[in-house]
Amino acid sequence: MPRVRGFTLSEVLLSIGLLSVALLAVIGLFTAVIRYQAQSQERDAANSRVRGLLERIAAEPRVVPPAPRTWIGGEMASTPVEEGPVAFPPRPYPYEAGFAFDVFLEDTTRPGMKLVRVVARWGHGKTLSLQTFVRE
Repeated sequence: MPRVRGFTLSEVLLSIGLLSVALLAVIGLFTAVIRYQAQSQERDAANSRVRGLLERIAAEPRVVPPAPRTWIGGEMASTPVEEGPVAFPPRPYPYEAGFAFDVFLEDTTRPGMKLVRVVARWGHGKTLSLQTFVRE
């Protein structure tokens, strides 16, 4: 009668160990993807808000004060938003939904133009900076 052979205990333990290492690697990959996706969504939200602020500034070039000037936004905003219909910088400065905004006006070598740079800050040291030219 032929002898029926099965798996030994060491073969079963080895296959379980290899399977668990592979499973841990896949779980680590999934957590990294989820973390990257959350960071991407934060950056996209910041980009959207900064672009909106730059568009509002560019839409009203007559409201933009002379350069160079700086507005640092956030909970401890050093420059309050002016009251009235012609406020600069426009909302969402100084902050909105966890983002603090800094607005920088700079002179340029282009005649009749000012450089406007908006920096969004959030989280622990995360920033996004966009800039555009505005007519004087």
